[in-house]
Amino acid sequence: MKQQRRPDGPPGPLEQYQRGLAHARGLGVPLDFAEAARRFLAAAASGHAKSQYNLGVMHLTGLGARQDPDEAMRWFGLAAERGEARAQFNLGIMHLNGHDGVRDPAKAAEWFNLAAQAGHGLAQHNLGLMYWRGLGLERDLARAHMWLSLAADGAECGQTGESAAARDELAAMMTSDQMAEAKALATDFQPRGGPTGDD
Repeated sequence: MKQQRRPDGPPGPLEQYQRGLAHARGLGVPLDFAEAARRFLAAAASGHAKSQYNLGVMHLTGLGARQDPDEAMRWFGLAAERGEARAQFNLGIMHLNGHDGVRDPAKAAEWFNLAAQAGHGLAQHNLGLMYWRGLGLERDLARAHMWLSLAADGAECGQTGESAAARDELAAMMTSDQMAEAKALATDFQPRGGPTGDD
C-alpha cells in the first residue's frame, strides 16, 4: 500500500522517493545527490523498493553517497527481494564480475533469471549467453535461443540488435528440434509482474 503524507504528518515513502528523484534530476529543485540519497534512505527504510535500488546505484557509483560496492549490494539485495528487476540484474552483474574478487556465475545466473522473468531485456540477453556457453548453469541451446529472442524483441535501448545477432548466430548451430523447442518456449513466456521502471 502506498502511503502519502497526512496533512499534518511527515512525508510518506512515495513522497520521499519522488522528492529524491527531483533532487537527483534537478527537477524544480537544485540538483543535489546528497539530498536525493537522504530522501531515498527515508523511503527505503519503509521498504520502498525503487528507493532501495536507487541507493544501491548511488553507493555503486559514489554519487550522493559513499562509494561502497558492499553497501550497494546490500541495497540491491533488499530491492531485489521486493521484485525490483533492475536490482536483480545489477546483482547478477556484480556476481558475474566478482564485486568482492570472487566471480560466481551460478549466482549471477539466478539473479539474471529473476530479472529476465520480469521482462528485463539486458538480463534476458545475458541469461541467453550464459545458457549458450554453459556459464553458471547447464548448457541449453533452446533456452539460450529463447532468451536471446525475447531480448531481441524487447524495448531495451541499444541491446536489441546485439541480441538479434547472437540469436541468429546461435540458430545456425541448432537442430530443427532445438529450434522448435526454443520457439515454443518463447511463445509460452509470460513475464511476471514487478517494478522495472527507469528511475
